[in-house]
Amino acid sequence: MSSSQIELTEILEQLFQCCIDQKTGTFFISTEQNHSCQIVINQGELNAISLGLAKGDEAIALLKQTQRGSCSFKSNLLLPMTDEAKIAVSEEALSQLGFEKSKFEQQFVVENQVADGGVKPEVTYRGHVIAAESIPSKRVDANKPSPGKKPVRIYRGQVVKD
Repeated sequence: MSSSQIELTEILEQLFQCCIDQKTGTFFISTEQNHSCQIVINQGELNAISLGLAKGDEAIALLKQTQRGSCSFKSNLLLPMTDEAKIAVSEEALSQLGFEKSKFEQQFVVENQVADGGVKPEVTYRGHVIAAESIPSKRVDANKPSPGKKPVRIYRGQVVKD
């Protein structure tokens, strides 16, 4: 996330991306008026928001009036918030901030299209994205015994012979 002053639209796009990615943590915003905003996200759902002394819907209205600021996201940090700061319906709060689900879904589809028009399958393995076609498929039939020798048995570091 960014630490320099950026436009509110860019800040909200980063917030929306955290929600789309089903992240859990706290999204921090520092406004150009030096007000602090905390938005608690749990698995992509907005749980609570506070901006200065404003909480909940009032904080959303104040955030929309902000022009510039900086933001950051701290994963797995769920700040405790008062009941006034809690958000009843996450989708309504996101739509009040200008979130358009269709816009982000179209962007996702465009990013994942292949030249032939299909969607490329991807798998993440140990932090690296690999194409699913390159992964060999190894199917094991549970009813069919595996051919070959029995595996070697080891007891207390010694090979046991049958």
